[in-house]
Amino acid sequence: MKIRIVTALTLIFAMVPLVTAVTLDIKWQGGSGTWSTTGNWDTNSLPGGTNSTQIDPLNSFNVTVNVDTAAVTSNLTIGTNDTVGISNARSLTLDAQSGSATLVLNSSSALQLNSGGNTTNLIIKDGTVTASGSGKIALSNNAQNRILGTNSSDVLINQSTIEGAGQSGANNMVLDNQGTLSALYSTALIVDPSASAESKNSGVLQAAAGGLTFNSTLTLNSAATVQIELAGTSSSTGYGNLTANSIAIAGSLQVRFASSFQNTISNSDVFTFFNATSSQSGAFSNAPGGTRFWTTDGLGSFDVTYNSLSVTLSNFQPVPEPSTWSLFALGGCLLVWQSRRRRG
Repeated sequence: MKIRIVTALTLIFAMVPLVTAVTLDIKWQGGSGTWSTTGNWDTNSLPGGTNSTQIDPLNSFNVTVNVDTAAVTSNLTIGTNDTVGISNARSLTLDAQSGSATLVLNSSSALQLNSGGNTTNLIIKDGTVTASGSGKIALSNNAQNRILGTNSSDVLINQSTIEGAGQSGANNMVLDNQGTLSALYSTALIVDPSASAESKNSGVLQAAAGGLTFNSTLTLNSAATVQIELAGTSSSTGYGNLTANSIAIAGSLQVRFASSFQNTISNSDVFTFFNATSSQSGAFSNAPGGTRFWTTDGLGSFDVTYNSLSVTLSNFQPVPEPSTWSLFALGGCLLVWQSRRRRG
Protein backbone atom coordinates (compact mmCIF):
# COMPACT_ATOMS: atom_id res chain seq x y z
CA MET A 1 0.00 0.00 0.00
CA LYS A 2 2.82 2.44 0.86
CA ILE A 3 4.50 1.72 -2.45
CA ARG A 4 1.28 2.47 -4.32
CA ILE A 5 0.76 5.79 -2.46
CA VAL A 6 4.34 6.92 -3.09
CA THR A 7 4.05 5.96 -6.76
CA ALA A 8 0.80 7.89 -7.12
CA LEU A 9 2.26 10.99 -5.48
CA THR A 10 5.33 10.76 -7.69
CA LEU A 11 3.12 10.70 -10.79
CA ILE A 12 1.10 13.69 -9.56
CA PHE A 13 4.18 15.83 -8.86
CA ALA A 14 5.74 14.80 -12.16
CA MET A 15 2.67 16.12 -13.95
CA VAL A 16 2.72 19.57 -12.28
CA PRO A 17 5.26 21.17 -14.66
CA LEU A 18 3.23 19.89 -17.61
CA VAL A 19 0.09 21.55 -16.29
CA THR A 20 1.74 24.92 -15.59
CA ALA A 21 3.36 25.01 -19.04
CA VAL A 22 0.02 24.87 -20.87
CA THR A 23 -1.05 28.17 -22.47
CA LEU A 24 -4.73 29.01 -22.10
CA ASP A 25 -6.72 30.95 -24.67
CA ILE A 26 -8.03 34.39 -23.76
CA LYS A 27 -10.09 36.31 -26.28
CA TRP A 28 -10.82 39.98 -26.87
CA GLN A 29 -14.54 40.58 -27.07
CA GLY A 30 -16.46 43.47 -28.54
CA GLY A 31 -15.12 46.50 -30.42
CA SER A 32 -12.23 48.88 -29.84
CA GLY A 33 -10.92 49.64 -26.35
CA THR A 34 -7.99 49.55 -23.93
CA TRP A 35 -5.94 46.48 -23.05
CA SER A 36 -6.11 47.26 -19.31
CA THR A 37 -9.92 47.06 -19.14
CA THR A 38 -10.71 43.58 -17.80
CA GLY A 39 -14.24 43.67 -19.20
CA ASN A 40 -12.81 43.63 -22.73
CA TRP A 41 -11.61 40.04 -22.22
CA ASP A 42 -13.76 36.92 -22.16
CA THR A 43 -12.22 35.78 -18.85
CA ASN A 44 -12.85 39.19 -17.25
CA SER A 45 -9.13 39.28 -16.45
CA LEU A 46 -6.02 40.52 -18.24
CA PRO A 47 -3.80 38.17 -20.27
CA GLY A 48 -0.59 36.93 -18.68
CA GLY A 49 2.57 35.12 -19.62
CA THR A 50 0.85 31.73 -19.91
CA ASN A 51 -2.00 32.96 -22.11
CA SER A 52 -2.50 32.62 -25.84
CA THR A 53 -4.25 35.89 -26.67
CA GLN A 54 -6.60 36.30 -29.62
CA ILE A 55 -7.85 39.65 -30.90
CA ASP A 56 -11.20 39.36 -32.71
CA PRO A 57 -10.73 35.65 -33.56
CA LEU A 58 -13.96 35.51 -35.60
CA ASN A 59 -13.08 38.69 -37.54
CA SER A 60 -16.41 40.16 -36.46
CA PHE A 61 -15.23 43.77 -36.07
CA ASN A 62 -12.52 46.19 -37.17
CA VAL A 63 -10.90 46.37 -33.76
CA THR A 64 -8.28 48.78 -32.38
CA VAL A 65 -6.76 47.73 -29.06
CA ASN A 66 -4.83 50.42 -27.20
CA VAL A 67 -2.02 48.95 -25.08
CA ASP A 68 -2.10 51.42 -22.20
CA THR A 69 -0.18 49.37 -19.66
CA ALA A 70 2.79 47.00 -19.35
CA ALA A 71 0.96 44.19 -21.18
CA VAL A 72 2.08 40.54 -21.17
CA THR A 73 1.02 37.46 -23.11
CA SER A 74 2.62 34.37 -24.58
CA ASN A 75 1.19 33.90 -28.07
CA LEU A 76 -0.69 36.73 -29.78
CA THR A 77 -2.98 36.50 -32.81
CA ILE A 78 -4.36 39.71 -34.35
CA GLY A 79 -7.44 39.29 -36.53
CA THR A 80 -8.01 40.55 -40.07
CA ASN A 81 -8.17 44.37 -40.32
CA ASP A 82 -7.47 44.70 -36.58
CA THR A 83 -4.80 46.82 -34.87
CA VAL A 84 -2.98 46.49 -31.56
CA GLY A 85 -1.20 49.76 -30.80
CA ILE A 86 1.43 50.10 -28.05
CA SER A 87 1.00 53.62 -26.70
CA ASN A 88 3.88 56.02 -26.10
CA ALA A 89 5.99 54.88 -23.09
CA ARG A 90 4.13 51.55 -22.78
CA SER A 91 5.21 47.98 -23.55
CA LEU A 92 3.97 44.61 -24.74
CA THR A 93 5.90 41.47 -23.75
CA LEU A 94 5.66 38.20 -25.68
CA ASP A 95 6.78 35.53 -23.18
CA ALA A 96 8.20 32.43 -24.88
CA GLN A 97 8.52 30.69 -21.47
CA SER A 98 12.03 29.40 -22.17
CA GLY A 99 10.82 27.94 -25.47
CA SER A 100 8.92 29.46 -28.36
CA ALA A 101 5.90 31.67 -28.95
CA THR A 102 4.07 33.07 -31.97
CA LEU A 103 2.87 36.44 -33.19
CA VAL A 104 0.30 35.89 -35.96
CA LEU A 105 -0.56 38.96 -38.03
CA ASN A 106 -3.54 38.22 -40.23
CA SER A 107 -4.42 40.11 -43.43
CA SER A 108 -4.34 43.93 -43.09
CA SER A 109 -3.62 43.68 -39.37
CA ALA A 110 -0.92 45.60 -37.51
CA LEU A 111 0.99 45.59 -34.26
CA GLN A 112 2.01 49.23 -33.88
CA LEU A 113 4.72 50.85 -31.77
CA ASN A 114 3.55 54.45 -31.35
CA SER A 115 6.39 56.27 -29.61
CA GLY A 116 5.89 60.00 -29.28
CA GLY A 117 9.38 60.54 -27.87
CA ASN A 118 9.46 58.10 -24.94
CA THR A 119 10.74 54.53 -24.98
CA THR A 120 8.02 52.26 -26.37
CA ASN A 121 8.83 48.54 -26.33
CA LEU A 122 7.88 45.26 -27.93
CA ILE A 123 9.72 42.78 -25.69
CA ILE A 124 10.73 39.22 -26.63
CA LYS A 125 11.13 37.26 -23.40
CA ASP A 126 12.97 34.02 -22.67
CA GLY A 127 13.12 32.30 -26.03
CA THR A 128 12.18 32.59 -29.69
CA VAL A 129 9.15 34.41 -31.07
CA THR A 130 8.11 33.90 -34.70
CA ALA A 131 6.13 36.68 -36.37
CA SER A 132 4.15 35.43 -39.37
CA GLY A 133 1.25 36.42 -41.61
CA SER A 134 0.57 39.13 -44.19
CA GLY A 135 0.05 41.86 -41.57
CA LYS A 136 2.88 43.99 -40.20
CA ILE A 137 4.76 45.33 -37.20
CA ALA A 138 4.61 49.08 -37.80
CA LEU A 139 6.92 51.52 -35.99
CA SER A 140 6.14 55.24 -36.01
CA ASN A 141 8.70 57.82 -37.19
CA ASN A 142 10.54 57.94 -33.88
CA ALA A 143 13.92 56.60 -32.72
CA GLN A 144 12.46 55.54 -29.34
CA ASN A 145 10.51 52.61 -30.76
CA ARG A 146 12.31 49.43 -29.67
CA ILE A 147 11.98 45.71 -30.33
CA LEU A 148 14.27 43.94 -27.86
CA GLY A 149 14.78 40.86 -25.73
CA THR A 150 15.13 40.30 -22.02
CA ASN A 151 18.25 38.20 -22.71
CA SER A 152 20.92 38.45 -25.38
CA SER A 153 19.96 34.96 -26.61
CA ASP A 154 16.32 35.88 -27.30
CA VAL A 155 15.38 35.66 -30.99
CA LEU A 156 12.73 37.27 -33.18
CA ILE A 157 12.17 35.39 -36.44
CA ASN A 158 10.41 37.78 -38.79
CA GLN A 159 8.38 36.05 -41.51
CA SER A 160 6.07 39.03 -41.80
CA THR A 161 6.86 42.75 -42.30
CA ILE A 162 8.64 45.10 -39.90
CA GLU A 163 8.49 48.70 -41.12
CA GLY A 164 9.13 52.23 -39.90
CA ALA A 165 11.81 53.76 -37.66
CA GLY A 166 13.48 52.95 -34.35
CA GLN A 167 15.55 50.04 -33.07
CA SER A 168 15.38 46.29 -33.46
CA GLY A 169 17.54 44.48 -30.92
CA ALA A 170 18.82 47.34 -28.76
CA ASN A 171 21.95 45.18 -28.29
CA ASN A 172 19.85 42.52 -26.53
CA MET A 173 18.17 40.31 -29.17
CA VAL A 174 18.90 38.51 -32.43
CA LEU A 175 16.78 39.30 -35.50
CA ASP A 176 16.44 36.62 -38.18
CA ASN A 177 14.69 38.36 -41.07
CA GLN A 178 12.93 35.93 -43.40
CA GLY A 179 10.19 38.41 -44.35
CA THR A 180 10.45 42.13 -45.09
CA LEU A 181 12.41 44.77 -43.18
CA SER A 182 11.55 48.25 -44.40
CA ALA A 183 12.96 51.68 -43.44
CA LEU A 184 10.20 54.12 -44.37
CA TYR A 185 10.91 57.46 -42.75
CA SER A 186 13.46 60.22 -42.32
CA THR A 187 14.46 58.57 -39.02
CA ALA A 188 16.59 55.44 -39.56
CA LEU A 189 15.57 51.90 -38.75
CA ILE A 190 18.51 50.42 -36.79
CA VAL A 191 19.13 46.70 -36.37
CA ASP A 192 21.31 46.35 -33.27
CA PRO A 193 21.61 42.67 -32.27
CA SER A 194 23.31 41.23 -29.22
CA ALA A 195 27.05 41.81 -29.03
CA SER A 196 28.97 39.82 -31.69
CA ALA A 197 25.72 38.44 -33.12
CA GLU A 198 25.24 38.36 -36.88
CA SER A 199 22.24 39.89 -38.67
CA LYS A 200 20.78 37.19 -40.91
CA ASN A 201 18.66 38.04 -43.91
CA SER A 202 17.01 35.67 -46.35
CA GLY A 203 14.09 38.03 -46.94
CA VAL A 204 13.64 41.54 -48.33
CA LEU A 205 15.47 44.69 -47.19
CA GLN A 206 13.84 47.97 -48.25
CA ALA A 207 15.56 51.30 -47.72
CA ALA A 208 13.92 54.68 -48.19
CA ALA A 209 15.43 58.08 -47.33
CA GLY A 210 16.05 57.46 -43.62
CA GLY A 211 18.23 54.44 -44.25
CA LEU A 212 18.56 50.96 -42.81
CA THR A 213 21.50 50.56 -40.42
CA PHE A 214 22.97 47.31 -39.06
CA ASN A 215 25.23 47.63 -36.03
CA SER A 216 26.61 44.20 -36.85
CA THR A 217 27.78 41.98 -39.66
CA LEU A 218 25.08 41.71 -42.32
CA THR A 219 24.92 38.45 -44.24
CA LEU A 220 22.65 38.21 -47.27
CA ASN A 221 21.99 34.73 -48.59
CA SER A 222 21.00 33.74 -52.12
CA ALA A 223 17.27 34.21 -51.38
CA ALA A 224 17.69 37.79 -50.14
CA THR A 225 16.45 40.86 -52.02
CA VAL A 226 17.58 44.46 -51.51
CA GLN A 227 15.14 47.12 -52.74
CA ILE A 228 16.25 50.74 -53.19
CA GLU A 229 14.00 53.70 -54.02
CA LEU A 230 15.46 56.71 -55.84
CA ALA A 231 13.68 60.05 -55.32
CA GLY A 232 16.65 62.45 -55.25
CA THR A 233 20.43 62.75 -55.11
CA SER A 234 20.88 63.07 -51.32
CA SER A 235 21.41 59.85 -49.36
CA SER A 236 19.69 61.42 -46.33
CA THR A 237 16.54 62.62 -48.08
CA GLY A 238 16.54 61.41 -51.67
CA TYR A 239 17.32 57.70 -51.68
CA GLY A 240 17.71 54.77 -49.34
CA ASN A 241 21.00 53.32 -48.22
CA LEU A 242 22.13 50.40 -46.10
CA THR A 243 25.02 50.54 -43.64
CA ALA A 244 26.66 47.70 -41.71
CA ASN A 245 29.93 46.90 -39.97
CA SER A 246 30.68 44.14 -42.46
CA ILE A 247 28.60 43.07 -45.44
CA ALA A 248 28.49 39.73 -47.27
CA ILE A 249 26.45 40.40 -50.42
CA ALA A 250 24.33 37.81 -52.25
CA GLY A 251 20.80 37.56 -53.61
CA SER A 252 19.25 40.13 -55.94
CA LEU A 253 19.02 43.91 -56.26
CA GLN A 254 15.92 45.92 -57.22
CA VAL A 255 15.97 49.68 -57.88
CA ARG A 256 13.02 51.86 -58.83
CA PHE A 257 12.28 55.57 -59.18
CA ALA A 258 9.87 57.64 -57.05
CA SER A 259 8.51 61.18 -57.22
CA SER A 260 9.21 61.31 -60.98
CA PHE A 261 12.94 61.59 -60.24
CA GLN A 262 13.69 59.84 -63.54
CA ASN A 263 12.79 63.13 -65.26
CA THR A 264 15.51 65.18 -63.50
CA ILE A 265 18.30 62.68 -62.87
CA SER A 266 21.63 63.39 -64.56
CA ASN A 267 24.05 60.78 -65.89
CA SER A 268 26.72 62.39 -63.68
CA ASP A 269 24.76 61.54 -60.48
CA VAL A 270 26.28 58.81 -58.28
CA PHE A 271 24.27 56.84 -55.71
CA THR A 272 26.14 55.04 -52.92
CA PHE A 273 23.52 52.74 -51.46
CA PHE A 274 25.68 50.20 -49.58
CA ASN A 275 28.30 51.21 -47.01
CA ALA A 276 30.47 48.95 -44.86
CA THR A 277 32.72 50.25 -42.10
CA SER A 278 35.18 47.33 -41.99
CA SER A 279 34.76 44.85 -44.87
CA GLN A 280 32.59 43.96 -47.84
CA SER A 281 32.45 40.90 -50.08
CA GLY A 282 30.29 39.28 -52.72
CA ALA A 283 27.93 40.67 -55.37
CA PHE A 284 24.27 40.60 -56.35
CA SER A 285 23.53 37.76 -58.74
CA ASN A 286 21.59 40.02 -61.13
CA ALA A 287 24.02 42.95 -60.97
CA PRO A 288 27.63 41.85 -61.52
CA GLY A 289 30.27 44.53 -61.32
CA GLY A 290 31.08 46.35 -64.54
CA THR A 291 27.71 45.60 -66.17
CA ARG A 292 24.61 47.65 -66.97
CA PHE A 293 21.84 47.18 -64.43
CA TRP A 294 18.23 47.93 -65.41
CA THR A 295 15.77 49.44 -62.93
CA THR A 296 12.80 47.26 -62.06
CA ASP A 297 10.39 49.88 -63.43
CA GLY A 298 12.17 49.72 -66.80
CA LEU A 299 12.98 53.44 -66.94
CA GLY A 300 16.70 53.11 -67.54
CA SER A 301 19.98 51.50 -66.56
CA PHE A 302 23.05 52.17 -64.38
CA ASP A 303 26.66 51.08 -64.13
CA VAL A 304 27.14 48.99 -60.95
CA THR A 305 30.47 49.33 -59.15
CA TYR A 306 31.62 47.28 -56.15
CA ASN A 307 34.21 49.28 -54.21
CA SER A 308 36.14 48.04 -51.19
CA LEU A 309 33.55 49.33 -48.71
CA SER A 310 30.59 50.42 -50.85
CA VAL A 311 28.38 49.73 -53.85
CA THR A 312 27.44 52.53 -56.24
CA LEU A 313 25.10 53.17 -59.15
CA SER A 314 26.26 55.70 -61.76
CA ASN A 315 26.07 56.80 -65.40
CA PHE A 316 22.31 56.56 -65.72
CA GLN A 317 21.02 56.02 -69.24
CA PRO A 318 17.27 56.50 -69.71
CA VAL A 319 15.09 54.46 -72.01
CA PRO A 320 14.53 56.52 -75.18
CA GLU A 321 11.11 58.10 -75.58
CA PRO A 322 8.74 56.43 -78.11
CA SER A 323 9.19 59.43 -80.43
CA THR A 324 12.94 58.81 -80.40
CA TRP A 325 12.44 55.17 -81.34
CA SER A 326 10.19 56.33 -84.19
CA LEU A 327 12.94 58.60 -85.51
CA PHE A 328 15.42 55.72 -85.30
CA ALA A 329 13.03 53.50 -87.27
CA LEU A 330 12.40 56.20 -89.86
CA GLY A 331 16.12 56.79 -90.26
CA GLY A 332 16.69 53.08 -90.74
CA CYS A 333 14.01 52.91 -93.41
CA LEU A 334 15.59 55.84 -95.27
CA LEU A 335 19.01 54.18 -95.20
CA VAL A 336 17.55 50.96 -96.62
CA TRP A 337 15.69 52.90 -99.33
CA GLN A 338 18.85 54.83 -100.29
CA SER A 339 20.87 51.63 -100.43
CA ARG A 340 18.37 49.92 -102.73
CA ARG A 341 18.10 53.01 -104.95
CA ARG A 342 21.86 53.07 -105.50
CA ARG A 343 21.94 49.41 -106.41
CA GLY A 344 19.05 49.99 -108.77
